[in-house]
Amino acid sequence: VTFQVSGGTYDDTRETFPLKIIAAPGVNATNTVTFKPVPGANVYLTTTSANPIVEMNTADYFTFDGSNVVNGTTRNFKMYSAGGGPAIKLINGATYNTFKNLYLLGNSASSAGGIINIANSNSTYGIGNSYNVIAANTIGDSAALIRSYTAIYAYGDYSYPNTANRIDGNYIINMGTLNGYGYGI
Repeated sequence: VTFQVSGGTYDDTRETFPLKIIAAPGVNATNTVTFKPVPGANVYLTTTSANPIVEMNTADYFTFDGSNVVNGTTRNFKMYSAGGGPAIKLINGATYNTFKNLYLLGNSASSAGGIINIANSNSTYGIGNSYNVIAANTIGDSAALIRSYTAIYAYGDYSYPNTANRIDGNYIINMGTLNGYGYGI
């Protein structure tokens, strides 16, 4: 199933963040769910709260594809977390999800925040956030006006580790303060 997102700006006045995505019956390796801009459209999600924009909580086999072209590589889906939280957070066993062709921004002042945050899982779920793909995204502001300390932050524990996540071909730019340090991954 592919949900085509209409172009425009979706902010705190139009949406309630985070957009929580949880495990859905019938969604599996064969029957996936994709969110993608309508052909030719630009989508912009932004929040001033400390909540993530998208929270993948136990969600499996979802894809966010930011290109507004079929099989494209353009980045027409932008997410900006202006309240210090992550743009995307994976938690409690979110597995086999893909985030590609997105333009992701944040302004977290914490090195443990991240524009993308792969969090830990609790014992209720019994699995880490694993086998996710983060590929071909722009993470950070090309103009260097919006800055976050960390692009991608991952943590877990020894009981339910986050394993086999693939971070590939991303353009990570302008992390940290202008006179300080920053982290890519």
